[in-house]
This record gives sequence, C-alpha cells and structure tokens, in this order.
Amino acid sequence: MVISRYSMKKYFLPLRLLPLILLMAALIITGCPAEPEESEVIEVNFYSLTQNGWEQNTTSVLILAFDKDIEGLTLEDITINAGTTGVIGETLSRRSLGVYELAVSGITESGTITVTVSRAEYVISPASRSTEIYCYTGFAWTP
Repeated sequence: MVISRYSMKKYFLPLRLLPLILLMAALIITGCPAEPEESEVIEVNFYSLTQNGWEQNTTSVLILAFDKDIEGLTLEDITINAGTTGVIGETLSRRSLGVYELAVSGITESGTITVTVSRAEYVISPASRSTEIYCYTGFAWTP
C-alpha cells in the first residue's frame, strides 16, 4: 500500500503546535503551579493582666491570660511600658492553656504599667493591658 505525501498530512500535527503540546505535557506531569498560600491569622483575646504584689509586697510576677495559647511566645514578643516604676521583664513561662507568667524585677516605685503583646501570625485584641504594680520598701519609722 502506498500513501501519498498529501494523505500523510492528515495524520501528523503541524510542527508549530509542538511547543504548546510540550508545555501542556510538562504541566500535566509536574502539576500546575499553585497560588501562594496566605498565612493564616489567628485571633487571640488578651483577657487579663494581673500581678502578685500589694502595698506590703513588691510585685515579682505578672500573669498574662489569653483565650488560647500563643505558639512560640517569647519575652521578645512582650513590651513593658514601665513608666517610672523601673520594672524589667526577666523570664516568661507558660503556666497553663493561654496563661503565661512573666517574672519581673527592677521595681523602684509603685505605679501603673502597660504590657503589649505582639506575635507574627497573631492578632491579639486588645494588644495592651495595664495593671498597678507595687514596690514595698518596708516600714518607715518616724518618732
């Protein structure tokens, strides 16, 4: 059987479609590039900020309470606006689900401080809470 040159054109794809066919084959084999995933933002409620001091006991610990854990929360994620109190954050540890203990030192006088928490991928609301802290220096005896 003899096939003429003109009848063979019916059975072959034109060469100009070859790049498109190769591209489609590559996409099928490797998969189409996915759109970049948006990082998920986690909303957290900052319920309370308390401390363990009173008029006759210098504050040594701040307790930060949230409605859930904040993965990887560190001392660097916490900013203390100490005002004139001199308070400095020392160490941070997780006490229980959503509750963190921040050991503090350097308190030279009683007053109000504000603690702000900020962590990537988290929206913390409110971002800041305030509390009174205490500096007890002992009784001043006057005759």
